Amino acid sequence: MKLITPWFLHLTKKTLVIFVLSSVLLASCSTIESSQTSDRPENLLEGKVTRVIDGDTIEVELENGSEETVRFILVDTPESKGKYTGDPQPFGKEAEAFTKQQLEGKTVGLELGVEERDTFGRLLAYIWVDETMYNETLLREGLARVAVYPPNTKYVDYFREIEKQAMLEEKNIWSIENYVSEDGYEDDVTYEERDSTASPDSPELDEPDRDCGDFPSWEEAQAFFEEAGTGDPHRLDGDGDGIACDSIR
Repeated sequence: MKLITPWFLHLTKKTLVIFVLSSVLLASCSTIESSQTSDRPENLLEGKVTRVIDGDTIEVELENGSEETVRFILVDTPESKGKYTGDPQPFGKEAEAFTKQQLEGKTVGLELGVEERDTFGRLLAYIWVDETMYNETLLREGLARVAVYPPNTKYVDYFREIEKQAMLEEKNIWSIENYVSEDGYEDDVTYEERDSTASPDSPELDEPDRDCGDFPSWEEAQAFFEEAGTGDPHRLDGDGDGIACDSIR
């Protein structure tokens, strides 16, 4: 009877080592991929955003009619109203304006933390707008830092990677040297204040004619369209349905 030799015994020692290392690397990549993917969970608590208090805190009306103040988990934006410092902190007003633009009046999903409320009685949540987590968006825009308060640490490693990228690109809060610290934001810094009615990466409202291609995303184009007022002066709504830039939606 002819014996069949297993295929891997025909490999040279060098080839076998390369094969094993490749398998390990592929497995590692698969693990990293899954740990860095935030998919919207099912059965979230839903509510309509009725007020934006600042960049990381909102008020919502839940489906049962009750009203709740919600503090975003794992992110911290600069103070916009000078509660602790007397004056708004750099990029605090920008973060508040951006959150208003993105969330006010919308129905959002609330992914509550392991610890559901803070010492002020506020709900603690990750905010989902359709399939996008808004906490993550703030970090990507460089309008928030990662702030860890156990046991609510579900996405902390993923968030730190996003924060690191915004830091490398020197986006917004990261454009000011020595401004962001592990404990918060340093008050003894200066910066050139922007128009807080516009989002961080959007063209200014009073600039010359804008085209759909000038905006980094449809959301930015729609927000600009709404802020520009009636009449569609920039001709972003070709079919007059109140929705700007269908071509990039």
